[in-house]
Amino acid sequence: MHLGLLSQERLSFDPIKPLILRGPPTEDASSVFTGSVVLSLAKATRITSITVTFKSTATTYWPEGIGARGTRLTHEKILSEESVQIMESKKNDYIKLSSGIHRFPFAFIVPNSIVETIEDVYGRVRHMVDARVIGPGIQILNNWHISKPVLVLRAYMSDSLLTNNSLQDLSRTYEKHLPAADIQMVVERAVLSSGDLFFLRLIIQPQRKRVRLEHMELTITENRRYHVAEVRANRKDSEQFPLHFLQSIKLTEDDTSAAATDAAAPQQETGDLRGVFQKNGKGFDLTDTIAYRITFATPTCMRNIHHTTYYKDIMFKHHLSINMTISFVDDSPVLNDRPSLSSNSSSTSENSVTAIEEEATRAMFALAPPPAAFSMTSTNTNTHIRSQSPSVWPKIRKVAAAAVSNTTIEKPKVMRKRETIRLETPVTIFDCRLKEDYGRLPSYSELNVTAHPTHGDDKNKMLPDLVDRDFMLQCMPDSDEQMPSSEPQPQLCPCYFKFRRQMEMASQAQLLMANNTAPLERIPSIPPPDYVENQIYPSC
Repeated sequence: MHLGLLSQERLSFDPIKPLILRGPPTEDASSVFTGSVVLSLAKATRITSITVTFKSTATTYWPEGIGARGTRLTHEKILSEESVQIMESKKNDYIKLSSGIHRFPFAFIVPNSIVETIEDVYGRVRHMVDARVIGPGIQILNNWHISKPVLVLRAYMSDSLLTNNSLQDLSRTYEKHLPAADIQMVVERAVLSSGDLFFLRLIIQPQRKRVRLEHMELTITENRRYHVAEVRANRKDSEQFPLHFLQSIKLTEDDTSAAATDAAAPQQETGDLRGVFQKNGKGFDLTDTIAYRITFATPTCMRNIHHTTYYKDIMFKHHLSINMTISFVDDSPVLNDRPSLSSNSSSTSENSVTAIEEEATRAMFALAPPPAAFSMTSTNTNTHIRSQSPSVWPKIRKVAAAAVSNTTIEKPKVMRKRETIRLETPVTIFDCRLKEDYGRLPSYSELNVTAHPTHGDDKNKMLPDLVDRDFMLQCMPDSDEQMPSSEPQPQLCPCYFKFRRQMEMASQAQLLMANNTAPLERIPSIPPPDYVENQIYPSC
């Protein structure tokens, strides 16, 4: 057989659409994974069988070494493996295929309990689809094989929620009543995609005067756990990701948002909370009830944050921490309701009074009459003492007045009491590629189906037109850069753009089939035709 037939260019897959799981693994549901094997033959070829295998493998890495001797650096485990025979001939027989392009579709029923794709330094879960074509004769020369990775993601909205009368509430509300203020915080969505925007509603009603919001910060903590039960290997790790402040918008009484003013203006006048989220920023004085909708930027996959997993051997969990510090004036009564002196001044005044008393005592003993004087009458003694006292006590009064004048009387110092509030709640982080709401039904524009295709089956002309019509992709056509905007936008990573291109290519795979079926006949529902304006033709 010619060596050119050994090339894998003759065996390939049509663009494979990523598999999107819906809901947690505990939900009794399943998804359909479909694709097509493309076999290009330059001449008529005999084929015995065509087999497609869908395989899931989990691999953990242990640089410190595991096992009895600590020499194993990796551990691999096959999670699931399923094969399907697309074409099979009878025993000792073959099927002859003509020259040209042959497509063989296949389908797998994937349960919702399957582990989604995990990409980490110390643990990975990968899904592969393998196609193998076997011909008669020598197996080495007539065995063609090709493999391709399959991306499996998990969204939070499940199919069962689409049929229920009520949807799951993804918000979290917290209330805290303090002597200084009543606080209410509403996390609008406790599920988010890495790089997406995070919204928090903050309502504070002060209960006393001179209350101030000193500082506030939000942090997402990721806890990682790697486990291999066979060799009793465990590893735990954690990392914190702060949420950066982007914008604060006041909420009016009718719960509608009003645009925030320029951040360059003074903070207290504009009502901007930017200084509260800075490390050494200025606090925000609460003179009345405030209500804000605050926007934060979440970390992207480029900062090594992962999506929440449910696999016990490679488990990633996340929780949100909210720290808030509020201060208020401590109005506790002071003893005797007198102005307090500083510690240095108090000690100085006490020492001065003690010195004055000692000096007065020495003066009294110095002015005491001699023993002979006691023989005099009491009248003379009293007269003698009165005559000497006017010359001594004025000096004592002057010394005491000078000591008191040296002491500084300070004004009452404002003592602010601080109270710190810490709230924690579990959150679910999804893959950075899931920026849209995959819980709703897809529209016709997302299916990339048009009633009047203008390019036929020419893929090179069709894809640029599809990118121009894609309003959900917030980037310039044929570019991976976001369009500049004054409003906060989600951070779109390169993984997201690659995922979008895979979805577009896979959605157009059905248009590459060698049939003349109209595009609208390939979907379950056909939309109504376009409206045609009535035209009045002039009579002949």
